[in-house]
Amino acid sequence: MRTNRIKILTELGLSVALFAILLVIGVFKMPYGGNISLAMIPIVVLALRRGPLVGVICGALCGMIDLIFEPYIFHPAQVILDYPIAYAMIGFSGVFATTIKTSLKEGKTLRALPLIVAATVTGACLRLVCHVFSGVIFFSEYAPEAQNVWVYSTVYNASYILPSALAVAIVALLVVPVLHKTLDRADD
Repeated sequence: MRTNRIKILTELGLSVALFAILLVIGVFKMPYGGNISLAMIPIVVLALRRGPLVGVICGALCGMIDLIFEPYIFHPAQVILDYPIAYAMIGFSGVFATTIKTSLKEGKTLRALPLIVAATVTGACLRLVCHVFSGVIFFSEYAPEAQNVWVYSTVYNASYILPSALAVAIVALLVVPVLHKTLDRADD
């Protein structure tokens, strides 16, 4: 039991560190916060290995790292919504963990692949919802005149979250089955 906690804490620490590295080497930075990057991948992979609770904790910690490295602070409530809560939502991709692990253990990799994509999309969409609400509540003044603030916030935030989610899904498709073969079988 204690050994398992140590493994989980080690994976958690490595995931947060990898998040920080991937965040710094992002592909494109948006003018009012956000970027296109692979930074979500450590959260998704850990959530798919260890479940949603560990994934949510990892996401919240990663959100705090993003706040330290690339803060865009407008209001205290916005900070909480855009950073720890939004990134914690990515950790909910772990709700697919048991089904994916079962499929991979049974050698049914093709059944696991769409679930890995669904998990990534779920986490990214939950993150998107947080950022859209933040945009509507705290950044509506940036919306062009006569444009619906919900549309503006959704388009702005989706413009970097969706490309990131696509890239993360592709990487997760490659990484999760390999990690299962190497790490999960070592745990058995």
